[in-house]
Amino acid sequence: MPILLTSNGITSQAIIDKYTELFNTGFKKVAIIVTADPEYREKNRKAVCTRKELENIGFHPDFFDIEFSSPSLLLKYDILFFIGGNPFYLLNQIQKTHTDNILYELISKGKIISGSSAGCVVLGETIALINEFDPQMNNGIGLTDFKGIGLTNINLCPHHTKYINRYDNFEERICLVEETLKIEITRINDGEALIIDNGQVIKI
Repeated sequence: MPILLTSNGITSQAIIDKYTELFNTGFKKVAIIVTADPEYREKNRKAVCTRKELENIGFHPDFFDIEFSSPSLLLKYDILFFIGGNPFYLLNQIQKTHTDNILYELISKGKIISGSSAGCVVLGETIALINEFDPQMNNGIGLTDFKGIGLTNINLCPHHTKYINRYDNFEERICLVEETLKIEITRINDGEALIIDNGQVIKI
């Protein structure tokens, strides 16, 4: 189970059960990547909650920031969890630090890449959907290429039902991005997750 994408983190029993299964099969070392929130980082509320949930399962996770620590240090971990935040900032840091090479190496070794919200969106083919709805998040970063890391061909729309009432013509605009870029965007809601393993996608 190399990739585990969640909408808003470890927030349902099914997701807790999946991490418990990983713990019981020997995956012990976890890094919570906090780079997507350059303001609060390890003090981010979701980062703190994620750490607590993982500790409840039995893990002893470390906070890790690829902006200030060598990404090569991630090779000692069994599970990486990317918290949400600003996908433009996170993607830019992944590219600048060549963390994408580390992620591919970890996947090749059977390790687990996981995360929530923006931390999952960057793992797909593109973050163009975020640019459609929240282009201001790119202010001061200036990304012009919205190509994602490409660990998976799943292009995620997290928090789907929550965002329907937040943005005008939300579903129609998602469909327009799909049509323009010739891609499929997978909608998931809070409490849900996707498991991607050997080409199979399982929704929990």
